[in-house]
This record gives sequence, structure tokens and C-alpha cells, in this order.
Amino acid sequence: MRYSDELVRMAFTWASVDAPPGSSAFVLDLDLSWTPELASDLDAAREALRDLKIKEGRAFESLLQERLREQFDEIR
Repeated sequence: MRYSDELVRMAFTWASVDAPPGSSAFVLDLDLSWTPELASDLDAAREALRDLKIKEGRAFESLLQERLREQFDEIR
């Protein structure tokens, strides 16, 4: 997925994996990348990394449904 009007892309992988009987398990992988059109200085790269982290967090949060959030709470 490419973010509109940006140089950021996100690859999303969702897969089920073997789990013990009576439970389920899955892998959720979000890979974000930024490809600037021109060489960037260190400050621009740092800002891009902060932006990627925010986008990753928002994407992850948008995928979780309330029932799954409850499961995470049970693990704590």
C-alpha cells in the first residue's frame, strides 16, 4: 500500500500459525518504508523515522477489534 502524496509504503502480512488446541495464533507484520526522491540529511531521516513509527502504530491499532484487545488484556 502506498500512502497518497507521500513517499511511504506499507507491506502488510497476516498469517495464521499452528496453535495449541482450544486457542488460535497468528502473525501480523507491518513493514513501512520511506524512499526520498533526493538525498536527505540526518534531521530529515530522523523525522521520517518518527513519521513511519506513527503510521505503523495507527495501522496496527486500526486492525485490532475490541474482542482481540480483550485477549491482549488477559495476557497481561
